[in-house]
Amino acid sequence: MPCLIHDNTVITQSMAILQYLEDIYPLPALFSHQPVKKATIISICEIINSGIQPLQNLKVLQYLKANGMVRGSSQNRWPGFWIYEGLLSLEKKVAQNKESLFAVGNHVTAAELFIIPQLYNARRFDVNLKDFPRLLAIEELCKRLPAFKKAHPDRQPDSPLNSEQQQ
Repeated sequence: MPCLIHDNTVITQSMAILQYLEDIYPLPALFSHQPVKKATIISICEIINSGIQPLQNLKVLQYLKANGMVRGSSQNRWPGFWIYEGLLSLEKKVAQNKESLFAVGNHVTAAELFIIPQLYNARRFDVNLKDFPRLLAIEELCKRLPAFKKAHPDRQPDSPLNSEQQQ
């Protein structure tokens, strides 16, 4: 579960954390001040946050496995199906913003903070990403940014790749 500790306050859940950060550090804006753009950003975040991510949650997958609902190779197939379906919806939504470099506009918003990790997870579940050119183009832009490089899951202290490199 994502958790932010700031000024002796514990904030959990991605959307709450991002809204808090937006409130205390308004620039650069994670959510637009234009109502339609802000709603679009939140919609993109929620496609992932409530539509895709829960179906790949470790607790859900452990439950399915423990109750014989997925076995062997289907352990990736079940979440992969739902990730693919969610990314199809996301691709359509993001493709509507043809003039934008990023998901909504020409700078990083909260949308990219959900999209990039979801693409990483899609690869973990062997999802073929060929049908998502707009999402992949956004990912390529983000890969060049220092903050995204630093935040990459493989660079985190608890990453299996990171611990292998330290041995």
